Amino acid sequence: MPTNISAIKPFSEPRHRPFLFANNHHSPNGRPGALLVHGFPGTPAEMRPLGNWLQAQGWAAKGVLLPGFGPDIFSLFDPDHPPRYADWVAAVRNEVETMRNQYQPLLLVGYSLGGAIALNVAAELTAGQADLRGLVLLAPFWRLGTWQQRLIFTLLRPFARGMKPLKKADFSDPDLQENIANFMPGLDLDDPAVQDMLRDFRVPAGLITQIDGVGKSARQRSPQVSLPTLIVQGSEDDLVTPDRTRELLQDLTGPLSYHELPAGHQLLDPDHETWPLLTTRLEQFIGQIYQPS
Repeated sequence: MPTNISAIKPFSEPRHRPFLFANNHHSPNGRPGALLVHGFPGTPAEMRPLGNWLQAQGWAAKGVLLPGFGPDIFSLFDPDHPPRYADWVAAVRNEVETMRNQYQPLLLVGYSLGGAIALNVAAELTAGQADLRGLVLLAPFWRLGTWQQRLIFTLLRPFARGMKPLKKADFSDPDLQENIANFMPGLDLDDPAVQDMLRDFRVPAGLITQIDGVGKSARQRSPQVSLPTLIVQGSEDDLVTPDRTRELLQDLTGPLSYHELPAGHQLLDPDHETWPLLTTRLEQFIGQIYQPS
């Protein structure tokens, strides 16, 4: 059993890899495709149910793996080599440019942190330049913490080594156990040595700065987004709260459809009771931007 965080090999299962659910059907109105962008610290695995659903609707669906995520996730926590959110944005922009050669129209879908990245890309690539026809934002992140927390972090940033999110964790909590198992499967959370390792796990300030930065950039650039946009928000979400998402709505300039579902942050679980509500909203939206014939 590893007792050093760097010895753990997370997200090694095939479901965490990038995917392409192809659609070889051509219609007079094109060959539609969607690019799906996961959240933090997620992988394409969380987007697979939505990709499967889109394929069933006649769309090709591609799930991108952001640089530094998946099996390389611990590279994001290296205080000596902090990530750059510009690399995340560039990776998604390049995927859009690649897909435009095969699929028209294009739909860009971002979940949580992926929503902030998708907003940045949509602001850079207008519909005429990149054949983007629609944007879907699911629980879109754009702001980290309360304004008081942000102020404190800004003041302490030069002195901060980062934070330990699991320092006071209750490892008997079933929800926490499930989340850790998804991130680092195979850990024995009853082992005191493993618990000590996780309590000492530090998220460096540089990573927090980049996550905050991509959200701030998304909000600043959102008035440039004139695409038809669907936003779906969980009314019980305490990570990306409804009031923050409603603030974001005020800046988007394109045709906008906003829906709150009785759910938390996890909107992409096909076994959750709100999944049919989500897919109904998606079906209505994609029907507005693409008709097979």
